[in-house]
Amino acid sequence: MRIGIDIGGTTIGAGEVLEGRIEELFTAETEGIGIGVPSVVDPVRGIVYDTANIPSWKEVHLKEILERQFGVPVSIDNDANCYAMGAATCLNALNEIVVVLTLGTGLGCGVVVEGRVLRGRCCGAGELCCLPFLDGTIEDYTSSKFFSRYGTTARDAALQGRKDLFDQFGRHMAYIVNAALYAYDPHRVVFGGGIARSFSLFEKPLREALNQTFAYTGNLEGLRTEAVTSPDTALLGAAAII
Repeated sequence: MRIGIDIGGTTIGAGEVLEGRIEELFTAETEGIGIGVPSVVDPVRGIVYDTANIPSWKEVHLKEILERQFGVPVSIDNDANCYAMGAATCLNALNEIVVVLTLGTGLGCGVVVEGRVLRGRCCGAGELCCLPFLDGTIEDYTSSKFFSRYGTTARDAALQGRKDLFDQFGRHMAYIVNAALYAYDPHRVVFGGGIARSFSLFEKPLREALNQTFAYTGNLEGLRTEAVTSPDTALLGAAAII
């Protein structure tokens, strides 16, 4: 048995227990612990740096601490990478190249290549959120920050039928999907996070913008775009990285 931990901005998910602790789940059958954190991570040494919303976590040797306490292998990774692995697992797409974009308070990106997370030299292979866009970065226009500009949230905009906002949002999303297609040439682009629950509202403008802007339009015919929004996705991925 493996334990998956998802450390979010305000809650911690452990297995199926919200805000649970590892001690409550750990048993003699536990083979390993995988943890996703919203921060920069050294996945080899298991060091966590500057964790979002946990100011005291400037440099935490989390792998070393937990392995010493529990005596089982521990793997630490960025939360977007864990979500990507979980989504690829849910979709039975572990033999494909899958780019997963998590849309929430911010924008995250994880890349899974034939069942393995693509991390890059410094665990930054998916940091497409930092790309310059308009007067800021693409994250400013493809996360909750976009809806905040109009004094609303994605959920409220959906309830209010704000097609105009989701049309804009979809066109902005085409920019980062373009970048993902050129960089990774994936079989699928998957959307996760809270805003992905409204995927049906921005899917059409996204695909239309891709058809207008992507250089190799023939490649778009076989590209799958879909949403995975199960709350257990990140936990599944965290357990799978062990």
